[in-house]
Formats: sequence, structure tokens, C-alpha cells
Amino acid sequence: MVAKRLPDIIDNSSFLLKDAVNLLLKKSKLSKMAVAFFHLSGFNHIKENLHKIKNLKLLIGNTTDQETLDELAEGFIRLELAKEYKSNQMDYQSPDTVQEIIQSTMQTQQKELEIIEQTDENTDAVKTLAELIEEGKIQVKIYTKGKLHSKAYLFEYDDQSIDKGIAIVGSSNLSISGLTHNSELNVICPSSF
Repeated sequence: MVAKRLPDIIDNSSFLLKDAVNLLLKKSKLSKMAVAFFHLSGFNHIKENLHKIKNLKLLIGNTTDQETLDELAEGFIRLELAKEYKSNQMDYQSPDTVQEIIQSTMQTQQKELEIIEQTDENTDAVKTLAELIEEGKIQVKIYTKGKLHSKAYLFEYDDQSIDKGIAIVGSSNLSISGLTHNSELNVICPSSF
């Protein structure tokens, strides 16, 4: 099975997390990921295989940087959709706080749209993210009850004749550093979720 081709530990030195995630996405029908930080740089490394799965549920931390929020908002195409989405995710905040966050996010989004580096890779990533969100293949939620520091990548296989799925739990965020560069520590766990 897939797990036999993966090392027990992924530390981005002898085996990259991006390679494990891409291999598992190819064999999975569903995926759930919880990360403190989601960056377009990380999304670029897995976007091609996201078309193959039925659904990705992504939970990200609320202490993420403004750039990350901007990237997600761009995926919603219009500021109105981003405003509605952000408002729905802030149910645990006071109305005044929600309005402040929405206004701040909208202002930052406008600035980011003006200065985003116009590379083919960034343009393609934003387009792909927008398409997958619109198709309902990616669902994003922001954790609002405090800091989300955990990182977990869950994969439910298409063919469940041997195993139901697999999980990767460890220190890597969904960013270029977490998937390829940093000295990370992630462990492969058979899953029965």
C-alpha cells in the first residue's frame, strides 16, 4: 500500500513532506488538513493533485499573518464573498471586533492585490485556489477559539480494501518552508478516522 513507500518519519532532509502529501493526494478521495499557517507558496506545491480528490477541508489558525488571509480572500474572487465568509467564521468574537477584523482584512486585501508579485506561478495558484473553492472542493475554516498550533494532514483512500487512510502529524505548516525547507519532524500514522 502507499504507506509502505513512505518513511515513518518525514524531516525534509531525506524525504520531503510535499512529496508525501502529493503521493497521498493521488491515492485519496478526501483530505483534511489542520495547520497554523497556510501560504500560497505551500499551496503551489500541492495544487495539481487537489483536482484529483473530492474534497479538502482546511482548518487554519487565526493568528496567521495578514498575507495568508489575503491569499485566501483572493480565492473567493470578490471582497463581498470574503467579507461574508470572514463574518461567518467570527461567531465567537464580539460584533465590534468582527467589524474591525473585516475592515482591516479588506484594507489589507486591497493593498495586497495592488502589490502582489505578478508571476505566472502566483497567478496560476490564485486561479486554482479560486476554482477549487468555487467548485466546493476546498472548504476553509479559521480556528477562532485561540491559537491553533497543531499540524495534521489526514487522507482517506479511494480504495479502502487494505487501509481506510493515513495521517501525517508533526511540525510542518502548509508553506514552502514546512513542505520543503525547514528541519521538520512529522510522523506517519495509520488511520481509522
